[in-house]
Amino acid sequence: MLNKLKKIFEFDKIVVWALTFCTMVFLNNAGTRCEPFAASLYFAILLCGGNIFIYSAIYLASFAFTASAELLFSVILNMSVLCAIYGTFGKRKQLGPTSAVFLGLSLIPYVLLGGRSLYISRAVASLIITFLGAIFYPCIYALKIKGITHPDTLSAFSFCILYVFTFIGGVKYCGFNIYKAFSVLLLMAVSTVLSGKESCFFALLLAIPAAVVYRDAAIFAPFLIFGGISFVFSKFNRLIYEAMLLAAELTSAYIFGLYGNYDYVDLIYFCVALLIFAPLPKIWFTKAADSISSAADKPLPRYEINRTRMLISSRLYEISGTFNEIANLFEIVSSSVPEYDSDGVIVSQIKELCADCPYRIKCRQTNFPTDAEILKLVNIAKSRGRIGTADLPKSFFQKCNQSGRILLKLNDSVSDIAEAMEKEKAAEQTRALVGIQAAGIAAALKGTARSLAKTLNFQKNKESKLSAFLFKKGVNVHEAMIYGEGENTEIHLVLSYVSDDKITALLNEFFKAKFAISEKFDLGNGKTAVVFEQKCRYDCLFGVANAKKEGTEACGDTHSLIKLSRDKFMLALSDGMGSGATAQATSSASLSLLECFYRAGLPNDVALSTVNELLSFVGEDNFAALDIAVIDLNGLLCDFIKLGAPYGFIVSGGAIKLIEGSSLPIGILKEIKPSVCTEPILPGDVILFMSDGITDAFGSSTDLSDYLISVQATNPQKLADKILERALEFYGDVAQDDMTVVACKIFAT
Repeated sequence: MLNKLKKIFEFDKIVVWALTFCTMVFLNNAGTRCEPFAASLYFAILLCGGNIFIYSAIYLASFAFTASAELLFSVILNMSVLCAIYGTFGKRKQLGPTSAVFLGLSLIPYVLLGGRSLYISRAVASLIITFLGAIFYPCIYALKIKGITHPDTLSAFSFCILYVFTFIGGVKYCGFNIYKAFSVLLLMAVSTVLSGKESCFFALLLAIPAAVVYRDAAIFAPFLIFGGISFVFSKFNRLIYEAMLLAAELTSAYIFGLYGNYDYVDLIYFCVALLIFAPLPKIWFTKAADSISSAADKPLPRYEINRTRMLISSRLYEISGTFNEIANLFEIVSSSVPEYDSDGVIVSQIKELCADCPYRIKCRQTNFPTDAEILKLVNIAKSRGRIGTADLPKSFFQKCNQSGRILLKLNDSVSDIAEAMEKEKAAEQTRALVGIQAAGIAAALKGTARSLAKTLNFQKNKESKLSAFLFKKGVNVHEAMIYGEGENTEIHLVLSYVSDDKITALLNEFFKAKFAISEKFDLGNGKTAVVFEQKCRYDCLFGVANAKKEGTEACGDTHSLIKLSRDKFMLALSDGMGSGATAQATSSASLSLLECFYRAGLPNDVALSTVNELLSFVGEDNFAALDIAVIDLNGLLCDFIKLGAPYGFIVSGGAIKLIEGSSLPIGILKEIKPSVCTEPILPGDVILFMSDGITDAFGSSTDLSDYLISVQATNPQKLADKILERALEFYGDVAQDDMTVVACKIFAT
């Protein structure tokens, strides 16, 4: 309860209520016979969504000092009519400035209760009050939405009218000297915060109430002098500025006689205003100037957004070209690497050994050994890994007196060359992998650049209409930006605090479509930036059920359910070789890499071949069966990619569609050929992926299909649970392998 009271009675709200009360008191004093001019402000505040109870109390209290019993009674009737109108129409937000006619109707009791002698004067006053109610609305609307930092022309005009009428009553209520001191203090503050060019205009505005009350145009003269001094000296030292204003005041009074009778009391009021302004911290005015400057600049300027997008797009195209060149370079390097003549190298090394042999003269006479004889030994060594005495041909053994040295050299050479070729093979694989990656990154960057190159078409008319609509619903919109059309519409809003559910429901009502929050971040100072995207017509609901192999510490199956974009999901199941922690690590790594590649926008072939290469580098026992489905929710199509995985299913009503693949698991061979197919899907369809622990339990695809037709489960989680439960029954409730079922149901939003 205490926290709720603290929330209601915040300091800034109390200040607003106090200012509203003073304004209404002054407005009621602006006429000649205590006309209820405050009714116009009260009406405008109700139109702008002000608290009906608090502002009704303030409105009624503003008559406490001046109203007669008859006037107070008519005001109560007037207030009751406005509250009834607001209660009837306001909740549905059907009121607007044109509804000021209701204000005129609510003043009928005020006219009738004045008697015949006051009919005409009160009728005229009622017309003026009605007119002012419509005039004050833009000002109150702007103050509530944007503050006074950057008003448009209409709201600025409305504010000027409100100020003049308020301080006509203020001058009457407080007297000229107090009003002049207040005006000078306000003029100094405004001139210090703003550039100074506005000083003369504000001085003229400040002079109007006093000139109207006293019917004396000469009052404009000293105020215009103050404005001129403010224009010249407001950015100087504060003491110099105030000294010039004091000199202008004394000159106007004693030399030009602009005030008529002038004594030391008048001067004291003026000096008090100067003394109040002198010690005010400079930081206050600096912050106010920064606030106005930042409000004048749109935080989401249209031109800069499109310009920045084009610059980024251009740079991405350049980077994409660089990666393409890298890919081409690796392809050229790979194709230009000459084939290593290992046999010729070994033959040369053996001949060099023979050249140093003490029996070389004997061998030369018989032309021994020939290249063919040495190559025969090389081939034997290569096939067996090394060569021994028993592998030497009898003729070679009889002719060569240094066969032991030749065997040793031959084995060493074959071993060295095999190691070198293995390194070269690894280097070639690395070059190929880097080339593939560079080509994939180039394609992803080019796709992003292409999307950014499209100029955003902003819907300015709809932005203003949306802001007005949300304001009538009680939501303060500091800025709105809408671009795109149809299903690609994006809405960017800067809001004061409002619940996500409320603002989403209001946007759905305004656009007659379904939107969802895609991004949200805090801007500070009570403001939040929220980005909305139109929801797809269809969405996915997922269910997963799994069990680890009996006696193992972890399940070797892993799954992934990620949103690739607004209308695309990726569903994947990875079954690592074997079971336990090693299988889990392999399958988890495979899926993590695939998620990263797909999120980055790499093509299917690049993502899969890269994961395949990396797994094959790690070791020959690291491979995984992969089931991947990329679901397009707008086109209602599903791309199935299968790498060594068992058959999957699309359950559509009472029909079952089998999805099969014939490729090997990922990580076994250097070259992979995944089974890829595209199938249409319908709302209500369920996509099913299962590891071999499930499919082996059922025995055949026919038995599993028959079970899927018989099972009654509309919820994908319940369906996954039932399939796992049935598979465990076949195993005698003891999991003989890792078992996982992943179900995905398509439904209309």
